[in-house]
Parts: sequence; C-alpha cells; structure tokens
Amino acid sequence: MEKMIVSGRIFFSIALIVFGIQNCISGDFVMARSVVLPAEIPGRLIAAYFSGVVLFVAGLLMIFEKKAGLAAMLAAVIIFLWAFMRNIPQAVSVPQFGGLWTNTFKTLAIGGGALIAAASYPSGVNQSIKEFSIPAHWTNIMITIGRILLGIFLFICGIQHFMFIDFVAGFIPSYIPAHFFWAYFAGAALLAGGAGLLLGLKAPLAATLSAIMIFLWVILLHIPMAVMKPNEGQSWTSVCEALAISGILFILAGMLQKKTEKSFQGGREISMQ
Repeated sequence: MEKMIVSGRIFFSIALIVFGIQNCISGDFVMARSVVLPAEIPGRLIAAYFSGVVLFVAGLLMIFEKKAGLAAMLAAVIIFLWAFMRNIPQAVSVPQFGGLWTNTFKTLAIGGGALIAAASYPSGVNQSIKEFSIPAHWTNIMITIGRILLGIFLFICGIQHFMFIDFVAGFIPSYIPAHFFWAYFAGAALLAGGAGLLLGLKAPLAATLSAIMIFLWVILLHIPMAVMKPNEGQSWTSVCEALAISGILFILAGMLQKKTEKSFQGGREISMQ
C-alpha cells in the first residue's frame, strides 16, 4: 500500500509542477480550463502567475517531502479558489450538461485530491510554520471530502460517456479497435468506480481499479495525442489532468486500504481480549 501511495504522490506532484509552468507561460489557470478569462480583468494575470508559482513550488516540495502536507494544502486552496471564481460560475451560466460541467467537477476533484495528498503525509499535515498548523483529526475529514468529490466526478463522467457516446468513441485513437465497445465499457467502469467511492462500497477496490484505468488512458490515449500535437499546450494539460486524477486515486486507494487493515487489526485485538 505504501508503494501505491508514494507512486500516486509522484504522479500528482509532476502534474502540479507542469500546471504551474503552464500557468506562467500562458498567463492563465490552465487546469480544466473552460473559457479563458479576458486579460482586462483586474489582477487576472497576477493571480495566474501567483497560482502557477504556488503549484510549481507545491509539486517540488511534495516530491522532496519538505513541508509536503502543507504544500498540498496550499495547492488545494488555490485550486478551489479558481473553481469557485471561474469554473462554477461558467458552468451555472450554461444549462447544457456538457464540457463546462465536466471541467468544473474535474477541478473540484483535483482540489479534493490535493486534500487527500496532504492527509497522506503522516507528519506533513501536522507540520507548523510559525503559528499555522493543521490538526491531526482533520485527516479523515480531508480524505472524505476528496473521496466524495472524486466519486462525483467519476460518476458524472460515466453518465456523460453514455450521453455523448459518439464524441467519446471518436476520441479513441484509430490504432485501438472497437471504439464504441471501449467507450461504453469505460462509461460503465466510471459509473461503478464513482458509485463505489460515493457509497463506500469496496471503496479501496473502486479507487484502485479506477486509478489503473485512468493511468492506462494516460499511456494509451493522452500522451500519444499530445505527441502528435506538440505545440498544443492543452493536449499536455489533458495529460497532466489524467495523471493527477490517477495519482490521487492511487493515494486514496492506499489510504483506504491502510484504514481498513487498521480497523480489521483493531477488531481482532478486541475479539481476542
């Protein structure tokens, strides 16, 4: 389980670093970008550059495990701020249940994933800088929030796979056969994974299988498409978004499994007594 958690942290950290670099290059918050905000908006560029630096530094600190828990918390704050400032208002303004809603819940899921990442550092969450500290009992709350947001995102993506099956099938590269079969299969798998996380039914298994599936998409779909369009920054953003989601799910799977094992061991000790 520890290897799974460490691998997930690395995936998520790499994604944050790339997001940070892209923010500074593009002058915008690139994660789950829907509609670019006009540059004339006061402070937009400053906010984008500041966010980029925070995400970049947070990713580095997480990789080297230096104040990693606090770094992940700061990343979560930045991501949630952008979600509430841009993604949610844009999604609410459009009645169609399409891409703007996907991007909104994706941003919220990655923000929730940053909370999960923060909770995965035993001492990182409780590190103090001056008078700032995160109470240890918040750990379960952070994991629960992240689990619910991830579950909602996966479930919504599953629904949208069936709603927009032609688009999803067309997204699959030509070298993969049976496009519609895999589109329906992925939709069903996303629904199952989302339901498992939301309801807590076999949640560690749901997180593990979902993490593996999305990581396979990174290798089979997102990276080849980005390589074919090297100058299109949004393709590499999609790579990092999928990598971040898979990394978060790996962390969550490891954390939930460790919690299950501790509960089982505690139950055994009580029964033996």
